[in-house]
Amino acid sequence: MIGDAAADPSTGPTGILDTWGSTPFGGKLLNVLGWGNLIGATTPNNLYPTDVYTVTGDFWADYPNAAQQLWIPGLLQHGDYLGFTEAEIQAATPTVDGLTTYYTIADPTHLIGTLLITARNDLKSK
Repeated sequence: MIGDAAADPSTGPTGILDTWGSTPFGGKLLNVLGWGNLIGATTPNNLYPTDVYTVTGDFWADYPNAAQQLWIPGLLQHGDYLGFTEAEIQAATPTVDGLTTYYTIADPTHLIGTLLITARNDLKSK
């Protein structure tokens, strides 16, 4: 999985659904968006082996860290996943929780460049 908004490792919730959805305002907003049924939903760590890749500061999947940054870069970082090099993915820090391994990918050094690579890869696939 990449950019898992329902990630809930043993170190504490990381996705926006768990952290923001549990607040009164966040819960109401997610209801308006039609996502209210996802509040409290978490990715299970005991059904089957799963790998979850998260970019530090991704607004959807690493909300606590993204909330400390400006919102626009955090929103843009969710689009980075398909633009990373193999070396950047291999350098991710793993954390094991049950059958799930969470990989934390460092902030890309060049956010816009990574987004452009993502867009190019997307166009190639069409």
